Amino acid sequence: FGPNVRWAKDLPCPSVEYPAHALLSDVDLAVAQASGRLSGHPGPVHLNLCFRENLAPDGGPVRGAPERNSQWEPKYLDSLPMQRWIYSGLPHSSYLAPFSEPCPSEVISALVRLVSDSDARVVVVVGSLRNAKEVLL
Repeated sequence: FGPNVRWAKDLPCPSVEYPAHALLSDVDLAVAQASGRLSGHPGPVHLNLCFRENLAPDGGPVRGAPERNSQWEPKYLDSLPMQRWIYSGLPHSSYLAPFSEPCPSEVISALVRLVSDSDARVVVVVGSLRNAKEVLL
């Protein structure tokens, strides 16, 4: 599909090395990309789902690599986070469209003055801000 898709990913064969929550997050991201929620431009996505030989439906040891197992642990699937997701009816992961608000010039000026002070010790914290009031505390 090449450049015609909004997002593409090769997903590995089911195994304990590829946790269920990672698969669910990848599927949710594919839906967000396909719906245009992240870019404003809906379109096709490509998920390449790898299967074991002969599309073998049975879990258990992997042929040729008996130390690997294709089943997720029942205690993992029965965990509180997974059960919460199963019964919630909501996506496992939520993705929001990126947005930017221009930073007021007074904030930039205050930061420049603070950094310009030779005795100042500056700590930069990187993370998400919920609103404009959190820009400068």
